[in-house]
Amino acid sequence: MSKVAPEAVWQDDECFDIGSTRFRASGVDTDYMSEDSSADDFVLAKPRLMVDRLLELRDEEEQWRRIVDIGIFKGGSTAFLALAFQPERLSAFDLNAKPVPALEAFIDEHGLRDVVRPWYGLDQGDAAALEAAVRADHIG
Repeated sequence: MSKVAPEAVWQDDECFDIGSTRFRASGVDTDYMSEDSSADDFVLAKPRLMVDRLLELRDEEEQWRRIVDIGIFKGGSTAFLALAFQPERLSAFDLNAKPVPALEAFIDEHGLRDVVRPWYGLDQGDAAALEAAVRADHIG
């Protein structure tokens, strides 16, 4: 049985909602570098064109079971992927060892601890460490 994909409702060219979560999308670094995320309002370092293409890809497949997100930044991509794609498992990796409070709160508020696994302090350039983490999350 496939899940019904939640709708992304664009408010303007930079803001959209999925359910009660707002996303502020921008491909301009001066926009997303200066703003912060919260558990229900995320900075998303992607322009609308990229978001729309990801949603098109989502709609081309019946179900996205497993997703790997490289680069947590302010948590926007991970939250977006979790809501829009509703995977069974989503692993997100970031070099920064400090957890992203907005993402951590989002995961807890949406009951996604068994689905979304953020890995902080993991160098994405370390192929062996990245492979071990992906295997741990997705293969068991």
